[in-house]
Amino acid sequence: KLDLDATWLTRLQKDFRSARVDDELMCDTIRRIQEKLGYLVDPHTAVALSAAEQMGFSAFNPIVGTPPVAILATASPCKFENSVTTAIGADGWMEYMRSDDFPVLAREILQRNEEEPVLYKFSDGKSLEEVQFRWEEKARELVATLTGATREFNERCDT
Repeated sequence: KLDLDATWLTRLQKDFRSARVDDELMCDTIRRIQEKLGYLVDPHTAVALSAAEQMGFSAFNPIVGTPPVAILATASPCKFENSVTTAIGADGWMEYMRSDDFPVLAREILQRNEEEPVLYKFSDGKSLEEVQFRWEEKARELVATLTGATREFNERCDT
């Protein structure tokens, strides 16, 4: 907890404002945006929209005399399946996955087989230099694989 004396607190409150958004309010905001605007937002964007509303900005319904607000979405809802499913329900999530709004690349990733994570273990009897050399070798292989995937992605986006 940060304790500020009254002078500092007053100074900061002139320029900064904040709002508290719990999980329930975040989920409610996700549902309201989807219902009113037909757009499914990620949890971070829902928190920003909810906080803006609490601070008097017109995030959903423009009201004369209310300052407008611009909020940039920070991620795709598909990165937050559990949170978004909590907000819109399992049927809502499945509907989103079947819709044209679900990112094509995310759909492709879901079709792939999951790979085991790469683990770099220290080998008994090996020097630190030998272990680091092996780690670098594996890291370079991984980067080469990812670079190929990135190149493929970029080429697909350019067409």
